[in-house]
Amino acid sequence: MAYERGDFGIEYSTSPGRRRKDSGFGPAAAVAVVAVVAAVSFSAVRGCRDRTGPRTRQTASSQEKPSGGNSGETGGPRKDFFGVDVSDRNRSSGGQETPSAPEAAPLMPEEPAAAFAASGASGDLARLEASGSARTRVLVRRLLKLNESRDLVAAIATVEELRALPDARAAADDFLARQLGEMNMELLLSGRENKWTAEIVLRGGHTLARLAHEHGTTVSAIAKLNGIKDPGRVRAGAKLRILEHPAFSLSADTAAGTADLTLNGRFFKRYRFDGGKAGTSAEVSRQETAARVFARLGLEFPGEELEELKMLLAPGSAVEVR
Repeated sequence: MAYERGDFGIEYSTSPGRRRKDSGFGPAAAVAVVAVVAAVSFSAVRGCRDRTGPRTRQTASSQEKPSGGNSGETGGPRKDFFGVDVSDRNRSSGGQETPSAPEAAPLMPEEPAAAFAASGASGDLARLEASGSARTRVLVRRLLKLNESRDLVAAIATVEELRALPDARAAADDFLARQLGEMNMELLLSGRENKWTAEIVLRGGHTLARLAHEHGTTVSAIAKLNGIKDPGRVRAGAKLRILEHPAFSLSADTAAGTADLTLNGRFFKRYRFDGGKAGTSAEVSRQETAARVFARLGLEFPGEELEELKMLLAPGSAVEVR
C-alpha cells in the first residue's frame, strides 16, 4: 500500500479505494484550523475592548462638572467675595445656592461691643456708647480702638475729653476717672516722654536727697522712675528722670469716699479712702510727711495706694478733706 504526505504533513494512502474515502480530509482540516484561529483572535479583541471601555467611561465622567456649580470650581471650599465659605450653605439647601446680597461690615460697631459689656468696668463704656450723645459715642469708639493699639497718649486725651462732656461725666465719671488715673501713672512710669518729667545728669557730690530737694520731689519718686533699688549706690554722671517741681494737691470727698489727686492743676488720679475729718486741711512738709498728714486728718488708704501717695506728695503738697 502506498502513502503520500498532504499539505499539512498528514500521510494518506494513494490506493484507489482509500483515495476516494480520504480525498476531502485535507481541505476540511485547513478550514477548521482557520476557524479556530479566527475565533481566538475575535475573543482576544473583544476582551481588550471590554477591559478598556469602563476605564474610558470613568475618566470621562470624572471630568464632568456638577450641575449648579461655578465654572471655575476646583473641588475645594467655595467662598464668596468676602471670604465666607458657602459650601455648607449649598449642602444645606440641597446643592442649590440661594443668592443673597452681601453686606459690608461697618468700620465702627453700631452697638456696644459684647466683649466690653461682659465686665463691670467695660459695661460703663457700653452704656456710654448706647445712651450717650453723638460726640460721646464717637469718643467711646475711638477709645476702644486706641485701647487695642495701646496709644497711651491719645487714649489719655480721649478720656479727658470724655470727662469734659456733661452726659459722659454724669453717667460714668468714676469709671472714667479711674481709667484716666491708671493711664497717667502708666505713662509716668513708662519712661516715655511726657509733660511732667525732665532728664538730668547727676553731678559729682550730689545725692538723690539733694536732687529731690532741688527739684521739689521725693527720693522714692526718683528711685521709682529710674528703677533704682539702692539710692546710695547711684554715681555721678548717671542720667535720671525726675518730676520737675510737681504741684500735687489731694482733695478728699468724705461723702463719696474718693480722693482726687491733681498735678499742676489738672486731674491725675482717683483713690479710695475710709474715714476723714470733713472741713480739715494740711500741707505736707519736711517735718510732717504725707503719712503723718493722713493720720492727723483721719484718712485711711489701702497699702499700695498709701505708698504711691507718699511717693508723689512732696513737701509743699496740699491735702484737703471735704
